[in-house]
Amino acid sequence: MKNLLLPLLICSLSFKKAVDSFSERSAPASSYSSAVLDKWMAMQIKLMSSTPAIFNGPFVRIYSYTGLAAFQSIFPGIPQKSTYWFPGNALNNLHALPAVNERERYHWPSSLNAAMAFMNRSMFSSSNPGGKRAIDSLETAIRKSFSKDVDVSTMERSVQYGLQVAQRIYGWAETDGYQHASDIYSPPSGPGKWV
Repeated sequence: MKNLLLPLLICSLSFKKAVDSFSERSAPASSYSSAVLDKWMAMQIKLMSSTPAIFNGPFVRIYSYTGLAAFQSIFPGIPQKSTYWFPGNALNNLHALPAVNERERYHWPSSLNAAMAFMNRSMFSSSNPGGKRAIDSLETAIRKSFSKDVDVSTMERSVQYGLQVAQRIYGWAETDGYQHASDIYSPPSGPGKWV
């Protein structure tokens, strides 16, 4: 009987879930509503209608990079088995994104809020003063709405993570060549060149 119980005990202990695991410290990103993202996307629509374009190109660039920053700001809260799991290192020339401290708790909506605030300030740098105030107001209102649900250190850690991710994504976005989108085009000339 002892011989049967020992392997059973070893197996049960080896499969025991760690109570201090990262997934238990931080709720999965999917456990939160999309309200923070919805509010920021609505803000972007307003900013796009009132901000002069910095370059002669589509606003889709702004959606692309802010969407990527939003996703990466909550990425550690997405289980690897998820169909939505997409590591940042799969993107060309994007250097490693910041890592979370797996011994600490994170609040993904706070991370997302900080990332979207930074990206909107950066992508809409030519916005009028009202647009800039709207960005600041939305960030503050969302952050205050979490004060009852999240302790200060968890919120600050999450904000810093989201900010670092957004800074890295924005730095990478600045290397995509958009600054040359309005350069004068010189068609090729000479024998065998088609215009």
